[in-house]
Amino acid sequence: MNASGTDWRMKKVLGFSVIYLIIPLIISGCGGSGGGNPLAGGFFALQVSAGNLHTCAVQSNGQVKCWGVNSSGQLGDGTGGGSFLPVTVANLFNVSEVSAGGRHTCARLKDGTVQCWGDNTFGQMGNNGSIFTPPFFTPTQVSDITKAVSISAGENHSCAVLSDGTVACWGDNTYGQLGNGTRNPTLTPVKVSGINTATDVSAGGSHTCALLVDGSVFCWGNNSSGQLGNGTSFTDTPPTPAFSTVPLEANLTGATSIATAAGANHTCAVITGGTVRCWGDDTFGQIGQPYTPIGVVASGPVFITFSTFPVPVTDVSTAVGVTAGARHSCANLSGGGVQCWGDDSSGQLGNGAFFGPAPVAIDLPNTTWLPVSVKNLVTATQVDAGFSHTCAHLSNNIIACWGDNSAGQLGTGNNIETSNIPLGVAD
Repeated sequence: MNASGTDWRMKKVLGFSVIYLIIPLIISGCGGSGGGNPLAGGFFALQVSAGNLHTCAVQSNGQVKCWGVNSSGQLGDGTGGGSFLPVTVANLFNVSEVSAGGRHTCARLKDGTVQCWGDNTFGQMGNNGSIFTPPFFTPTQVSDITKAVSISAGENHSCAVLSDGTVACWGDNTYGQLGNGTRNPTLTPVKVSGINTATDVSAGGSHTCALLVDGSVFCWGNNSSGQLGNGTSFTDTPPTPAFSTVPLEANLTGATSIATAAGANHTCAVITGGTVRCWGDDTFGQIGQPYTPIGVVASGPVFITFSTFPVPVTDVSTAVGVTAGARHSCANLSGGGVQCWGDDSSGQLGNGAFFGPAPVAIDLPNTTWLPVSVKNLVTATQVDAGFSHTCAHLSNNIIACWGDNSAGQLGTGNNIETSNIPLGVAD
């Protein structure tokens, strides 16, 4: 990592000597299945998406089931009550893709239209209604979207890639995360400026990134932690804006997939050949980089905690997909395994312990910047990270989740608080 080409945020922590006194707490199978197969949950689906405190999946019949918190209607079943088991989204059929955001969810239908449900405080429904309206407890159609090929729901905004390569976004625009050159929230989709060859889009906490057909990545919105990846942040001297209302090109080439997430201030991309690069906030090791000491003060060393440039994740070389949670990241590998890194305080790394082998700093003992292998997963085809939980789709269409279950977002049907190994979603 080149210090002259990287902008750093500094963090004070205690000295190194105490780090080596940390003894890993190994807890195997917390919330398991009593000696049976922990992945035999009985629920089957084709694709899964993890939101902040809820999860949704598309089934083979084209319907969507969701589970977890439902205070804003994000489960879409019309009740407003949370569920520890999957419930069917009302009046929704022929779905190709679902994306769970902060407190809302969106689905792309086979005809290219998009429907959303849940919180609408910032116009996340995109249905030309009014902001500050009550939540939508059942799906409503997004206006003016008829040719969507990919969707992504962020914290309070959503985006879709259209068949002509353009990107349309709607909802919160406080930091310019809609990419249309303004900071005004919109109740209907607006086109992102200058993007016309997009193949995928990923909406985060308050920034958005798009993957273009040539393997380049453009990002826009909040840049307070360097999450736009173009080498600048608000800490520059002289200071640059802490956001961009139009897309800026990230400093990498050859990307094959991208990921950020609702609530997240970092971004990751798979590069041709199977390596992963991440950028933005690294407070919990979520971009896969160790803290580097750049000085010492009375209370201890001073460390860097974010990168404005994409940096390589150590020991990941066969990735075919990547996902970014709020404070952790995961990659699914070509052989069917999954590796995760970052915050593990809720077991969201899935390696059977509540923290990895290499804590980033003494005041964050439940973190690791070194990727760890998720236990018992050898046939994963897709992985998606929520705020503090993670879910994977397996080749036999089983959905497995691990991490925080305080709102039932693992879908196991019981009230275990956390699981540090994957558990099959129950039907």
